[in-house]
Amino acid sequence: MRFFFELFLTEPIDFPILSITNNDLTLLNGLAVGNMPIVQHLACFDLFNFSRNSPEKRKVLFTLSQPGNHPHNWNNLISNILQIITTFTETINLSVNAILNPESDKKIEAPLESQQPVIQIYAYKNMRNLSVLKPEIPLNLISVTQNKVIPFTSPVNVFMDTIIHKFKALITMLKAKFGINYLFGRLPVKNIQCCLEDGQIIIWIIQGISNLTIASLNEDNYGIAHKDMPTILSALVELKLSMEKLNRIPTFTKKTQIVDDFNIKMKTGINSAVKRSLYNICKHFRPYINDIPIKKDVLQYLQPYFLE
Repeated sequence: MRFFFELFLTEPIDFPILSITNNDLTLLNGLAVGNMPIVQHLACFDLFNFSRNSPEKRKVLFTLSQPGNHPHNWNNLISNILQIITTFTETINLSVNAILNPESDKKIEAPLESQQPVIQIYAYKNMRNLSVLKPEIPLNLISVTQNKVIPFTSPVNVFMDTIIHKFKALITMLKAKFGINYLFGRLPVKNIQCCLEDGQIIIWIIQGISNLTIASLNEDNYGIAHKDMPTILSALVELKLSMEKLNRIPTFTKKTQIVDDFNIKMKTGINSAVKRSLYNICKHFRPYINDIPIKKDVLQYLQPYFLE
């Protein structure tokens, strides 16, 4: 029974690019789901699939809106994708820096799912019910408009806020100095492991965006995707560099009895996927590289990919 339940949950879903009705869960909504990881996985898998096999859905992305002639579909999708990649990259970088430089006071952000908006899946008709949540029945309430009140800040409140701020700074210093944070705080290694648990999402996303970028050469008649080429390449290069930093952490380089083999495999998978994506983009856009305003350091890093 459990096998059939898991099979039911992981059945591929064709997410529409555009919402025909207000009750349709679009691909953009699926990518942004934070409280239902299975839906986000299915959305990323659908992105990977249609980027290779569905010219019809790709055509919707490479189409301008009417009226206005704006690439809203592509802009919304690429901004969401780049946000996921950037959040993953920044979390890895901060965690690695915290390990290599323990005295650093930079705050490590939570992994992907906690930073994304909460969306109620049961509100969409094109989604099967993946949870036991029941929609709340709206109450008939009277709408009351309240005038805006300008808050009064007294000197006592300012003084108390200053004391609280200094007290928090003192607590942070004590944690770092006496190892209290090591016992009660979230370890950077654990934070990296939480990120790698979402590694399959990153693999599907970077391969999907690579396929869409390559397909835009023949299918994008308006240059919609080409304007974001510098940002896409920069995001992929930064992700590649962050994965290379993990090689400096012994936990993610050596296979011992205390090392989780899943983390090493996922790190290798992400590294291979981003390397393959960069190579494919550089291979197809090699004749046009001088027309793309790429940052000098990014272009220098990509030189070996153009020569292969």
